[in-house]
Amino acid sequence: MAGPSSQLKPPSGKYLRYPSTLISYKGMSFLVIDAPVDTSLPQYISELRKYNAKHLVRACEATYHSSPLVEAGIEVHDLPFPDGDPPPKKVTNQWLALVDAVFDTGRAKSKATKTKARDKDRQRDDLRSPMIPGASDGTEPAAACIAAHCQAGLGRAPALVAIALIERGGLDPLDAIMYIRERRKGAFNAKQMAYLEVYKAHRKKTPKPCTVQ
Repeated sequence: MAGPSSQLKPPSGKYLRYPSTLISYKGMSFLVIDAPVDTSLPQYISELRKYNAKHLVRACEATYHSSPLVEAGIEVHDLPFPDGDPPPKKVTNQWLALVDAVFDTGRAKSKATKTKARDKDRQRDDLRSPMIPGASDGTEPAAACIAAHCQAGLGRAPALVAIALIERGGLDPLDAIMYIRERRKGAFNAKQMAYLEVYKAHRKKTPKPCTVQ
């Protein structure tokens, strides 16, 4: 009987061990994968490129050389912590700093791209050229994405994503857990669940404006 990974075989016959999971929320996108090895790394690089993941976070010890990723334009960040554990404070801080850097920059680039496209459309409208069909020839790039993995992509990597959803996305801990588990079946062990359930966001939420009646 064929295993779940048989569905991911490309023509080369090589495959990802487990399906990747894209988790997107409020302008953030995370690609959760399992740990590749040197022989399977080309397939993982293709998967990262598919989702425009320019950063890869290793939450476990390295099982492959990072040079092919760097050559492919993907920056590797080592944030390892013990298997089955929640992330320590130092790792959490480094992770959130990366999340802020990537998605704040991505939002600014997306805004600039949209503005540039609108300017092109205005120029075309002014010229009224019959040789230019359609509204725009520019295609908006895919949103920024951070890939993250631990050994199987079921514990440490999803825990980091959950913290980002709580801290930056404003989700309640239980909602963040459910949101990820609906997309990544089997995510989190009991210890990580207990940690996340009582996790307190350290960032202040923006207060809702008062309405005067």
